[in-house]
Amino acid sequence: TAHAITALGLQPAPKPILVTAYGREEVVQGAQAAGIEDLLVKPVNASVLFNAMMSAMGRKRVRDEDALDTQAVALAMDTLAMRGGARILLVEDNEFNQQVACELLHDTGFVVEIADNGQRAIDLVAHSHQTAQSYDLVLMDMQMPVMDGISATRLLRQDPRNASLPIVAMTANAMAMDRQRCLDAGMNAFVAKPIEPQELWQALAHWIAPRSGLGGVPVAAPLVVPPVVPAMAGGLAGLRGFPGLDVDLGLRRIMGKQALYLDFLQKFAIGQAGAVAEILVSLEQDDYAAAERLAHTLKGTAGNIGATALQDSAAQLERALYRQEPLPDVQALAERTAQLLDPLVVTITQRLPAPAGAPLADSTEPIDPERAQALCEELIRLLGDDDADSSELLHRHAATFKQMLPDVFDSVQSAVASYDFEAALDLLQRVR
Repeated sequence: TAHAITALGLQPAPKPILVTAYGREEVVQGAQAAGIEDLLVKPVNASVLFNAMMSAMGRKRVRDEDALDTQAVALAMDTLAMRGGARILLVEDNEFNQQVACELLHDTGFVVEIADNGQRAIDLVAHSHQTAQSYDLVLMDMQMPVMDGISATRLLRQDPRNASLPIVAMTANAMAMDRQRCLDAGMNAFVAKPIEPQELWQALAHWIAPRSGLGGVPVAAPLVVPPVVPAMAGGLAGLRGFPGLDVDLGLRRIMGKQALYLDFLQKFAIGQAGAVAEILVSLEQDDYAAAERLAHTLKGTAGNIGATALQDSAAQLERALYRQEPLPDVQALAERTAQLLDPLVVTITQRLPAPAGAPLADSTEPIDPERAQALCEELIRLLGDDDADSSELLHRHAATFKQMLPDVFDSVQSAVASYDFEAALDLLQRVR
């Protein structure tokens, strides 16, 4: 029926949503072949139906529990306070997404290890059983090189030792069919990317089981946005009026850390400036899979910084590449995406004070020995606590630290950026 309706060539074309009692792979593939972007698996409640309709019409998804969000988040934070110290395996190949997730998880008092593909995750989980240091939860990305999250989850579930291991999918694909694939593979739940802190906390509070040794680790308070640092205010103010960039949304997703957000923006401008050009080169080489991965990365990183219009355009391009739609149609979507990406990159480059890694503050101030010593002690304390705030402190006072630690500054900065706090602490203690 969907094929026949599409063949009518109606303008505007109606949006098909498939409702089925089956979540099997052949149903999913058949729906995608018919151009159906949304699939509902019965039983369907009113909220799920409404969200699917809003999504199909390109509107913001609305949840009937929004009125209870504040209370639910507060309850989740109370629960997480009793789960501090839990061990989480983050399975994610994109460094940008790794940094976002690690910031949130470290702030919430968790011990985090990273695997950059599904095979590496399987190896780490097996090793954790051998060392009697099992993970309390796995956060699993769906799309990764070497082995994707669906395949990795299926293999993990084949080991009886992982029967009760909570696996929560992280997916940028909000379609019901993708989420059903996660559940069919053995995942317990999913959180959407770009990650919303409140949604992540509620998932962790629900799925991390209590055990001896957990609790007593400070948990970041929800919904508290620190004041803008004066040295950064100019950069943020210069970006707030840019169409398609929601600065407040980007800040909320990383707990209001202005220095980190500016760093993300700068990394985005450097890392994604040529994304559309790379996609077009891949298309010239008839490599739709590589082009799709590039569009997927652009979509995710745009969402993380709050570039919602670009995120939506990249999502449409990714979908067209997945379906291998006619080349002229894909090229048109790529051009539309470039028209959103290029001005954003230029604006970020022009309006932010310095490239990534350069000091954002006190770059011309002489060192005050007492102040410098206090900053160093604070950095050592944060690193000793595995606190991700060490990244913001190091970034904000980069000029001071660089003058204090000329021989090891670059190594310390690199270690902190990789969340290897132990290595950074060791370097600092050697030169003190």
